[in-house]
Amino acid sequence: MTTKLYTDRVCHFAHHPGPDGHPHLCGRRARGMASTDHLYVKAAADAWLRGRGTQAGFDFVQPDGVPIGSVVDIQLPHKKLRVHLDREAEPDWDAEHEPVLGVSVPVDSDTLIRRWYVHRGRRTRRGA
Repeated sequence: MTTKLYTDRVCHFAHHPGPDGHPHLCGRRARGMASTDHLYVKAAADAWLRGRGTQAGFDFVQPDGVPIGSVVDIQLPHKKLRVHLDREAEPDWDAEHEPVLGVSVPVDSDTLIRRWYVHRGRRTRRGA
């Protein structure tokens, strides 16, 4: 990926062309600040994990057709996390991926009673 600087929309990362020279087609359509959160989550989690000697795989999935950027899957050596950045994808509390909720993702009281906890992430980049 490379950076793209703009004056008319949020600066963001862009995909390099594929090995065949064709441009990578990104399905992200939103242009607001929150629409780049999935890239920041990936970069921050990767840096944090590498600093602790752990490598992880990352995937920008679209469960049930939700917009790209709403969910980030993190594959750790012995655990899978699914980071929900917005309300587009309902967390599945019994799936193979452990849900991690963004600050705007609600959790119902029945889930809290049953589980006793939920994982939450928060924005840490400047201006957010």
